[in-house]
Amino acid sequence: KNLWYGSKQIKISDPTKTIIDLFDDPALVGGMAIVFDVLTEYLASEHCDFNTMLDYAERMNNKTILKRIGFLFDTKLDFMPDAFLGLENKLSAGYSGFDPAVESNRTVDKWKLKVPSSWKDEYDRKKRDIKPS
Repeated sequence: KNLWYGSKQIKISDPTKTIIDLFDDPALVGGMAIVFDVLTEYLASEHCDFNTMLDYAERMNNKTILKRIGFLFDTKLDFMPDAFLGLENKLSAGYSGFDPAVESNRTVDKWKLKVPSSWKDEYDRKKRDIKPS
């Protein structure tokens, strides 16, 4: 939204839009590890709104945002919000960089991402540890 600061009008984003902006450009805060830290704070806040996150992400016209969100939830968190179920079906076909600041030499096909080895190892470990019901 627009706010006036003295005689200047400035744009201020809400917390949900800020999170999506970080997924769009992780370099704004130093990379995806920090984006994840900010995300965990957001998830614990009263501002957390998964439907709005998805809406903002889709309006950004950058499918890499969806890939990064899905991968982080799939790898680091113990749940996938209902709003994000089926997210992998909304991705572009090409592979994107997970964290442009870090060399990414491994791929995660489900999320169409090139990821650093440490993130790929964690993803693989989590998938291996999940037992079918």
